Amino acid sequence: MLNEAETEVAVQSLVDRPKAGAKLKTLHPDTPGKLLRSIEEAIDASGLKSGMKISFHHGLLNGDEIMNTVLKMIAYKGMKGLTLSAGSSLRTKDTLLHPFFLEGVIVAEQTSDLQNKLEHFFNANNIKRPISVGTQDDGVPSSKSGEAKVDVAFIAATSCDTYGNIRGLQGTAAGACLKDVTADTVVVITDSVADHPICLISTSQRQADYIVKIDYR
Repeated sequence: MLNEAETEVAVQSLVDRPKAGAKLKTLHPDTPGKLLRSIEEAIDASGLKSGMKISFHHGLLNGDEIMNTVLKMIAYKGMKGLTLSAGSSLRTKDTLLHPFFLEGVIVAEQTSDLQNKLEHFFNANNIKRPISVGTQDDGVPSSKSGEAKVDVAFIAATSCDTYGNIRGLQGTAAGACLKDVTADTVVVITDSVADHPICLISTSQRQADYIVKIDYR
């Protein structure tokens, strides 16, 4: 049992611990909209720079291809040294990630499940990589406890409205609902944007900064 002084120190250490809490992001009638014209424009608006940490989340069927598209644009813009925080739900990510590790676009990965193909790729190409394998937490180890700060998160959503509310049960490639996503900046990428507020949402507009509509199929 801790005495009173020890308890006070323990509680204060939890209070003082840096947290990676997300800002609240709402849309009001007198503010600019969140809808942007392209993934490149969203990357620019997000403030993403070399050395930052990014994450990917998707509810789309075969949504890993969105991650590939975003990473290609990041590479095109010349960014390097990114840490990728991606979950074990990205089952096909292994081969998609290979060129980005070789080019130095990605230099580290945080994951809840290191895939065998990716591990073999590292060994075969003698790639020295810092990899952190932690508990599964929607793809971002310890993000909900505030210990893993993500700079920019990209969400491949089945559908959303112009406010940024996401629903996983609509859209041409409906797949699954998404849990809360914690990041300094959140970009929603979808092929279905409603011009009116949608109901039964899985992720709130409070977590969305920008929206990009794409032709997914």
